[in-house]
Amino acid sequence: MLLASEDAASTFDTWKDLATWSNDHQGRLMIPALDDRELFAIACSMIWSHGGQPDQPDSEGVRQAFEWFSDVSQSIAFQSSATRAIENSQWTAGREPDVFFMWPEGVIPLIKTATVPMDLKPYPLPCGHVRQCGVFAFGRYLAIPKSAPHSEDAFIFFNFMTARKVQNEVIFASPWLPIRSDGWGELGTRKEAYSGFSERSRHLGRPPRDLPFLTEALAETVREVLFEGVSADEAVEAYEIRLGKD
Repeated sequence: MLLASEDAASTFDTWKDLATWSNDHQGRLMIPALDDRELFAIACSMIWSHGGQPDQPDSEGVRQAFEWFSDVSQSIAFQSSATRAIENSQWTAGREPDVFFMWPEGVIPLIKTATVPMDLKPYPLPCGHVRQCGVFAFGRYLAIPKSAPHSEDAFIFFNFMTARKVQNEVIFASPWLPIRSDGWGELGTRKEAYSGFSERSRHLGRPPRDLPFLTEALAETVREVLFEGVSADEAVEAYEIRLGKD
């Protein structure tokens, strides 16, 4: 999701709008490009929003994502190349960006400590040009090993942990998001912190296979576009090579 000033957020609904805003407001958009997973989540969400798949480098959505990063490469905040999402909060005191990406759980400590400036609020990620709003999010997984001595008990525990009532509690007892749409419940004081993400929760996509490999390849390619002047066409070729699909 995004943390943004109301004035900024009112001017963009799509990724194209955000790029236009960034180019009109030099240095006010922060992209956390230091961490592979964070950059991959942004890029993957954008690819899905444009109807592409991250494991298909020749899909139009992949090309449009690279074109977007190329478009904003000269206008993003210079700290982007050395910044993770959680570190974005450090820049707000100096009003350094107006818009930046943030994990939903990363907003909770800022809300609790009242360190989010009053004019910055959570907003959902932009959508594609045809109103597709794909979202990618990393999470934690439960699994039962084949050799587990008490697999039946483990399965009962799974059913308990994924029940609606328990999921309603998880959102308050931990920074993690519920795994089911009816698990959100009444968010109370956390409503503002999670609002930007919850608006897009129904658009969550299925993680692609070979996720660690894709994450590294896509993040590395996007960084080349953002900071090394690589064009969208060159990025597609480089990404195909990294995925072994040239």
